[in-house]
Amino acid sequence: MKRRNHHSNGRFYRNLVIFSALIALIPVLVLGIYAAAKTSDQMREALFQADEEYLNSSMTRMEDMMQAVENYYAYSGLRSEIVRYTYQDLDFQDYDALTQIRQFLRGGSYFQDTISGVYLVNFQYSYVIGVSEAGYFETAEEDNVLLTIMMEHEEQKQTIFWAYVDSWEGLKQKELNDSYEIDGLCLFIKLPMYISSRQAAIVVSFSAEEMQELFMDGHGETPLILISDTGKILYHQDAEMVGQDYRVIPELSEMSLSEETGIYRSGDIYVSTLRDENGYTYVKMTSGAQVRQVAMSIYWVVLLLCAVILLVLGGMIFVISRRLYSPVRKVYDRAKALLPGNNPQASELEVIERGLNQLSDENVMLQERMSESRSQLQELFFIKLLRGHLSEDEMKAYQMEEQNEWDGMKLAVIWYQNAEQSGILEDYARVFMAQLVSGVIPEKNRWPVVYYERRLIVLIRDEQTDTEHPITRYAEEIMRRAESMAGIKVNISISDSFKSLSQVRRVYQESNNALLYKTFYGQEMIVYTEFEREERTEQAYPAEKVRDLHYTIQNCNTETAKRLVQEIVQDIFGGWREPIEYRLYMIRVASDVLSVADELEVEYSRLYPNLTRIYESVEDLNDVDSACCFLWKDLILPILSYLQERRSNHQNQTAELLMEKIRQEYDTDLTLESCATELHYHSMYLWQIFKDRYGMTFSQCLDNTRFQKAKEWLASTSQPIAEIAARLRYSNAQNFIRSFKKKEGMTPGQDRELHGKTTKE
Repeated sequence: MKRRNHHSNGRFYRNLVIFSALIALIPVLVLGIYAAAKTSDQMREALFQADEEYLNSSMTRMEDMMQAVENYYAYSGLRSEIVRYTYQDLDFQDYDALTQIRQFLRGGSYFQDTISGVYLVNFQYSYVIGVSEAGYFETAEEDNVLLTIMMEHEEQKQTIFWAYVDSWEGLKQKELNDSYEIDGLCLFIKLPMYISSRQAAIVVSFSAEEMQELFMDGHGETPLILISDTGKILYHQDAEMVGQDYRVIPELSEMSLSEETGIYRSGDIYVSTLRDENGYTYVKMTSGAQVRQVAMSIYWVVLLLCAVILLVLGGMIFVISRRLYSPVRKVYDRAKALLPGNNPQASELEVIERGLNQLSDENVMLQERMSESRSQLQELFFIKLLRGHLSEDEMKAYQMEEQNEWDGMKLAVIWYQNAEQSGILEDYARVFMAQLVSGVIPEKNRWPVVYYERRLIVLIRDEQTDTEHPITRYAEEIMRRAESMAGIKVNISISDSFKSLSQVRRVYQESNNALLYKTFYGQEMIVYTEFEREERTEQAYPAEKVRDLHYTIQNCNTETAKRLVQEIVQDIFGGWREPIEYRLYMIRVASDVLSVADELEVEYSRLYPNLTRIYESVEDLNDVDSACCFLWKDLILPILSYLQERRSNHQNQTAELLMEKIRQEYDTDLTLESCATELHYHSMYLWQIFKDRYGMTFSQCLDNTRFQKAKEWLASTSQPIAEIAARLRYSNAQNFIRSFKKKEGMTPGQDRELHGKTTKE
């Protein structure tokens, strides 16, 4: 017997060894064919193809960036605020319009980090509106590079165009030693659009340093060279090459800008070029040594992989055969133990299949037993719903599949009189009535009948098949059978239709109250709660408006709060009520308003010095005017005053915190946007409170602080000017020197010679 078992088990083991050997040979064959088919020329072609894909992807990203910026700022050029400022002089008092224009101008930088500056330039009135500054310029027309470029493109009737602006002094600020710097690759949007005029323009300049991310390859490098249609270098890894003629690069001296695409060799350098529709040329240079290195590395990698796979082949067959067979053998032993009989000729897989079939049969039997307990689970779930012990998430988790197909539900509450009159029939009546209700209402149209608070309650599917609702027929049949079979008189309350299980407790309370407020007089009756609710809808307490008033007070919205107070009082006093109802409703409104103070965690005595007289005042509220005056002056105004005072203090503290960050972090990459992210506020909110508190913008204050630090270091230290520029976060020393000269009328070196120490070389 043991020999036969071992023989049958070995059949699967041998098949496993053969299959493992075949699988192990496949990679060796594939790699061998691959190594034989590939040559060095094909490797070189693959590398050139990678260069072409890199150029194509770089061109696509560049064109997408240009198109996105064009679309955004072309749309901004149609905004009413910008169109109005195209024809009118600069008005600093028109704060809202200037804020809107700056938001439009700043918006592009939110999705394009390459943007370094955006300006609305009005050539007729000679002023500039930027993201964080605005003012007049006094640059003559012959020195105005922007106006010259627009005149050059005017002949081509271009409204939107791109141009490269050489480094120049910029638009000189009127009566100031400063200027608006605009250079590099720029987008021009002539205003007004589609009209032959040089009235104004939106000018967007781009940073060559930030464009690096557009041209990043898979190795974290940017080997791309971008050349304009006029031959100027728009982007290069070496920033000093930007703006020069491309022929200064020896390898590109023979390149023609008229060719759309191509690859040529210059010495030991391979040059790949691609030209787009705008006339821009994308260039990537690859050394011949790199090409040869790639080809040889692939060759040696293939040989090494083949050798390793051949060495591992024997061990892999052994490991797969042993390790894979071990769990199969364990499953085989478990399956054989489950089977009553044993076939020595059966293979391992056959035994496992028969064992799984037996487990499946046992699982079906277990599901049938669980289905028998389904009714009890539904009863427990229903009782929890009636008690309100389930959250919304728990209701979704316990949701019954068949209930999802229901269009609506109704709740029936059954009260049988004999159980109320005599305790002798209590148990009998409950069992009898539960069986009677279950027999009358089809199981597919209801949940199990439950006994709760001495009532029988059943959840019924809401369906309308004819003019008479089937639930009414069920109720009449239950009443008829209870009377004829057991002499039990029954009263039934039927709710209106609802769809969410979260409403079960509310509907039950309404249905039960409907029964409690009906007098039996010895007769049976069916109560419909929807009619009861419809009769009192017009005089209901305005809970929704009171809730809106609560949130409006929290948000300090004075006008909306006044309107809601008037509407709430009109709703309460607008219909006929019992005198006590007016007073009770006003007490509810007052309590809801005072709950705002509870949420603020402020003592009542601070808001209401005469707190003891507030509820006594409700006795004198007999009309709309007195009620409105009481709610507004006595209850709401103290809360609004407290909230406004606290908000003002908070804004001042936030502005002082920003000023402290400028004093402490002026030598870091500090921006208003980074402060907004850290403090979890919108940048425009911080800009406004800082301007209101200190009379200057965040950027102006930061620039002033850095300028004062520069003067202090120049006078008291011997630090090199380049080091001071780097510490104050200038991109290079030239920008620092130019900015310093605009403010002081002299260079940093001249200032140091006049007031401070001289750098020791």
